[in-house]
Amino acid sequence: MHLLPPAPLPECVVEPPDLDLVPSLKHDLSATITTPGVHRISAPLISSRSKHEHEPKYIKDARHIHQPDEIAMEHIPPFITSSNDPLLRQYCVEHQCKFRASTSSTTGALSLIYLMLSNYRPPHMECLSADFQNMRDQWTKTMTKSTVLMLRYDAETDTYAVDSESGSAQPGNQILLTLGKTLERMLTMEREEFEKTLVRAHITEGTPRPEGWGVEAYNFWKKGSILLRSQLDCKDESLPGTRKTFDLKTRATVGVRINPEGYKSAQKQQLQSIKGVKNSFEREFYDLGRSALLKYSFQVRIGNMHGVFVAYHNTKELFGFEYISLEEMDRILFGSSFLGQEMFERGMRVYELLLEHVALLKPARTTRMTLQPNRNKQLLEVFLETVPNDSGWTEGGKEAEDEPNPSNELSKLVLSVRVFVNNNRLSGRTPLELSPGDKLDIYYQLEDMTPKLEKAMLKEEYAAALKNNGNYAGFQPKLGRRQ
Repeated sequence: MHLLPPAPLPECVVEPPDLDLVPSLKHDLSATITTPGVHRISAPLISSRSKHEHEPKYIKDARHIHQPDEIAMEHIPPFITSSNDPLLRQYCVEHQCKFRASTSSTTGALSLIYLMLSNYRPPHMECLSADFQNMRDQWTKTMTKSTVLMLRYDAETDTYAVDSESGSAQPGNQILLTLGKTLERMLTMEREEFEKTLVRAHITEGTPRPEGWGVEAYNFWKKGSILLRSQLDCKDESLPGTRKTFDLKTRATVGVRINPEGYKSAQKQQLQSIKGVKNSFEREFYDLGRSALLKYSFQVRIGNMHGVFVAYHNTKELFGFEYISLEEMDRILFGSSFLGQEMFERGMRVYELLLEHVALLKPARTTRMTLQPNRNKQLLEVFLETVPNDSGWTEGGKEAEDEPNPSNELSKLVLSVRVFVNNNRLSGRTPLELSPGDKLDIYYQLEDMTPKLEKAMLKEEYAAALKNNGNYAGFQPKLGRRQ
């Protein structure tokens, strides 16, 4: 096995973000940033952790969320992938990087790598009330789904763009993806501007797209051989320190998340209290801490942001808001910012190692890379499918001919690790614990299993990994509950 270098990958900011392009929260919501806790929508808006209260400008009357058919989605810029971003491509060449990626094509892989390195260390949910202390603190099933990435070769620049794979199945959570875009603009635009440019009932014929349409603010960051891009959703000058930007996140209630296709039947669910196991903000935070919060923390680090602003809703109405700093995320996820930063640095090392190995094994080719976790053996199975006729990334699913094809050239790698803290190996079900001054050694082995597998078995294992991902029409898992 090889020792993973403990030093962080060399890094530099490629292009400082233009903060003038980053919007701010509107409707007097900035008070939620500096006052800890959940801010319930009421009259006035009240924090759960202080006596602070203030009257928002119109949020109380705007609890109603416009449904997708009420919004002119064509007035909202589409997501630009790594492979379709000319500026990211330019910076990748100028700074002599081999790979270019966005947070969306990085955090899924980083999450699986972290779970492997930490031996599936559970989040610390002691911040919740006594009702939750006897409940499971393990990661939700969504956190152990396989992750699929496309390494798209760019012959002109001899580089690779790393895209997250959208899959061919109609996303079951399409309503959440759509409302995420809508609510982000509602929270950062004045009411009149939002309605006249995005709400169909208020748009007159010939209404132009909003001023600055398509112009987004990004942080570009070189990390080793990877050029990373992070979109900056919002800013607030009152944030402490030098980091003044944060991410905007929308979080649907548990009933919607379990069955997003039938979201209308879950719109009756209300968040009625701050604490409690059911219908409470605390329950939503409990689920958040065991799932998406890990990706949030990696996004914040990549974007050099301060935290995330979460808006709780049931797809029909908003219930409240909560700002979560990176420091608070670290306490919940890792126990300390020291371990959080250490795991991010080691995880980026492993991520680069995987990308470099794929480029070496499949030079000058476009490759679909599927990462399948195996908790019992503390390893990642990595399936590589050569894609001879790639049509590129499309939002909202692909055509049938773009489905993964086990009959294409296939390879399987296995990445296994051994983790030592102060020369003691992490084994069994013991999760990683690390304090300043402790010695952390990570040994890895990346083995090509292809010659040892019969073709039929390799195809079968690959199909199982795709089913675990669930994003492909031809590889669907059995129906189950999601969070």
